[in-house]
Amino acid sequence: MTLAIWVATATTGVLFLLCQLRFVVLMCVSRQRPASPLGDLDSPFIAIQIATYRESLVLSALLDAIAQLDWPREKLMVQILDDSPGEEALRIDAIVAEHAARNLPVSCHRRGSREGFKAGALNHGLQIAGRADYIAYFDADCRPDAHFLRRVMPYFVDTQVGAVQARWRFPNATSSPLTALQAAAFEYLFAYDYPIRSRLGLQAYYLGSAAVWRRAVPIALGGWHFRPFTAEDVDMGLRASSAGWKIAYQAEILAEDDAVEDILAFRAQQRRWAQTVLRAGLTAMPSLPCSRQRPLATLMDLTSFAPHALVPLTPLLTSCLALWVLWRIPAATNFFWCFTALMAISPATVALGLAQKILHPCEWRTRVDLLLRAGPYAAATMSSFLFGFLDFLCPEKLEFVATPKAGRTGVIGGQKMAWLRAHVGPIALDGGFGVLFGAAAAMATYDGAMSALLPLIQMSILFLASGTLTAIALLQRSQLDDSSARESE
Repeated sequence: MTLAIWVATATTGVLFLLCQLRFVVLMCVSRQRPASPLGDLDSPFIAIQIATYRESLVLSALLDAIAQLDWPREKLMVQILDDSPGEEALRIDAIVAEHAARNLPVSCHRRGSREGFKAGALNHGLQIAGRADYIAYFDADCRPDAHFLRRVMPYFVDTQVGAVQARWRFPNATSSPLTALQAAAFEYLFAYDYPIRSRLGLQAYYLGSAAVWRRAVPIALGGWHFRPFTAEDVDMGLRASSAGWKIAYQAEILAEDDAVEDILAFRAQQRRWAQTVLRAGLTAMPSLPCSRQRPLATLMDLTSFAPHALVPLTPLLTSCLALWVLWRIPAATNFFWCFTALMAISPATVALGLAQKILHPCEWRTRVDLLLRAGPYAAATMSSFLFGFLDFLCPEKLEFVATPKAGRTGVIGGQKMAWLRAHVGPIALDGGFGVLFGAAAAMATYDGAMSALLPLIQMSILFLASGTLTAIALLQRSQLDDSSARESE
């Protein structure tokens, strides 16, 4: 048992350290602004496609924003790819009809099934895009700037550019520590990852919204994949890059997106992201290029998924530390002090904070203060990721669950009891981690093992707080009757 704990600690510790080192490298490497477009592009015909599922609350605001786009109406076509059932579909139809009456060229399209979920809807969209050579994709809660297309389309002067990803901001980022954490995670990419990738000539990541694709690219690559269950946006971006297409990045803020405000919806989202990003990463890893002539570029590519890996590694490494203490194994004091230092001054946390100062110089203190209070939500992310990785091991049970918008909380499979049960496991895991780390902290105090005390106490408090917040939200939502729960999916 001692040998097993030692091996697990050493393996997890090395991976944890490597993931943290990536943040240090990115903060130390000088940044430069991503490349600008080569020139002007005549106004081509563009299809705007929005895949929706039970998102009537936010769709109208998106269509209002699209109506303000600085682009010739005769060169624009808006298509709603809707998979919503029942009354929700009728509400979508009413919104589309209202905006069509205002002279917006918008129409609603349904394929009669949810096969392939969002990826299936996007594949249907490729077939019905008519004469459009370019397709702009927006999530239903996204709101593009009026100059979105004017700023993005010139990149396609370069015939090797297959897609352009625009930067977005979260208008509700300062609403709570939860929304601040979500915004900071993306803004770390905008502040560090994207500029450095541009400097090294690497492709940007496709984030699934506020982007334009050359229609021929996803068609040539066989469409959007959903088997095996994967993140269709990450998967398409990686496959396009491997095929030699460039994915450019527009650094100006050209769209707004909403951060999830409900902890239950947030946890369901993180659980789904964990399983789908893991699949996409494992699929793409063998095709990532390696070059001794460009070691930093190779490092950036090979560690692309390090931030995701760091999320589950943190509680796993803390668990190993707790077992060392509880089993009273002779402590590797230097290792424990190293882990304690990384937990006290985490490079990942510092990178998130510095990104706020870079991108929000006038309000970065407010945002950093919210981030410092987001610890329980970070713990919720960790346990949700672990469940997502477990889900990955049971691919026959995987199902796409859309992230609810505008404060709605999703219902897995449309059934209230199934929805409730889906959140019990993560709460139990939070509680288990909290008790384990708390017991180990008490033992460390008794034995005088001070090198292990800080991370154990810190993680115990965070996981107990995460489980408590989730349990309170679950109890509140459980008061809904079945019909209300189904409508909130």
